[in-house]
Amino acid sequence: MENTLSNSCTVNGFLRHHADDLPAPDFEIAYVIARSKHDLVTVEFNLNGEVDVLRLPSWSRALRADGLWNHSCFEVFIRPGDGAPYAEFNFAPTGGWAAYQFDQARVGMRNLAGIGDPIVEAESTDATYRLRAQFDLGRIAEFSEAQIWQLGVSAIIEDKGGVKSYWALAHPPGKPDFHHNACFAQTLKRPENI
Repeated sequence: MENTLSNSCTVNGFLRHHADDLPAPDFEIAYVIARSKHDLVTVEFNLNGEVDVLRLPSWSRALRADGLWNHSCFEVFIRPGDGAPYAEFNFAPTGGWAAYQFDQARVGMRNLAGIGDPIVEAESTDATYRLRAQFDLGRIAEFSEAQIWQLGVSAIIEDKGGVKSYWALAHPPGKPDFHHNACFAQTLKRPENI
C-alpha cells in the first residue's frame, strides 16, 4: 500500500459511540484519513481496548459485497463540495468492501462507478485492531474537481454475543443514522503544492 500520509492533507480523531449503546463499549476507535493531490485516499481505523471480546472475523480476501453493515464494518462517507450527492465506502474485517453513490440522504443508492478495487489490510492483537484501506477517487470527476470534501466517518462494531455498538464523528438525535447531514462533521482539502 502506497504511503500517502506524508504527502497529503490528513484529518484524524476519535469516533463517539451512540448514547443508546448499552452497555457502554470498553474500547475506543481512532481514525486517520489522508487525501493526496491526485485524490488517492487512505483510511485507517484503530481500535484500542477490549478488542478480544469483539466479533472481528479473520481476514479472508478483498471482495466487493453488499450488506457489510449487518456485522462489524468501518465506513467513510465523502460528499464533494456542498452538494447533496455523496459516496459511501464500507470495509469489513473479512476484506469485504463496497462503494455506493447516493443522490441525497439514502436516495438513489447505486454502486459507485469508476472505482477500482481498494487495497485493504487488517491486523490485530488482544488489545488492538487496525484496518487500513486505500482507494482512488482521481478518475471520478465530481470528486477530483472538488477542492473540499465533507466527511462522515463511522463504524458498526459487533461483539461476540451479537450486540452492536454504533460509532460516528457526531450523532443526530434518535436512532443511529450515518447518512444524516449532522454526521458529515469534518472537511478534507486537496493538498496544495505537495
